[in-house]
Amino acid sequence: MAQELNEIIVSDNSDSMDDPERKELLWEEREEKVIEAWQEHCRVASKAHGRKARVMKKRYTCVTLPSILIPVAISGFSTMLTERPLATSGLMVIVSFFSGISGFLNLGQLTEKHFQFQALYADLALDIETEMCRPKRMRGPCDVFLEHVRSQLSKLDLSAPNL
Repeated sequence: MAQELNEIIVSDNSDSMDDPERKELLWEEREEKVIEAWQEHCRVASKAHGRKARVMKKRYTCVTLPSILIPVAISGFSTMLTERPLATSGLMVIVSFFSGISGFLNLGQLTEKHFQFQALYADLALDIETEMCRPKRMRGPCDVFLEHVRSQLSKLDLSAPNL
């Protein structure tokens, strides 16, 4: 039984061997243009996510600051506001409104994700730049690098938050 299994493994391995006649994909202008286009896509996406992250951070600040400051102000003026229960109730409704908006839109998490993807796209662009600045003879195999970059870029594009 073990010998039969061993023969199957040996025969499977021999059938799946690479073609010894196959040549490695060389770094040519066509491949370099594709890589440069992907690098530019990474740079543009990184900048776009950075801009969006800063916008979301401002929105997050505008929504959460009143939720923090109004209760502090109410507690500081609690003796004066005991005579005006409608004012206290109105301010608490405003706090609830801003807290609800903050929770519903989840601006803090969106801000964090955009900053994260800004860094991830910039890191991939830097990886490409690092590989492309080497002389052709010092670079890794072209087909391996193309597949690596394509895979990383696809993952980023599919999981990035909407701009």
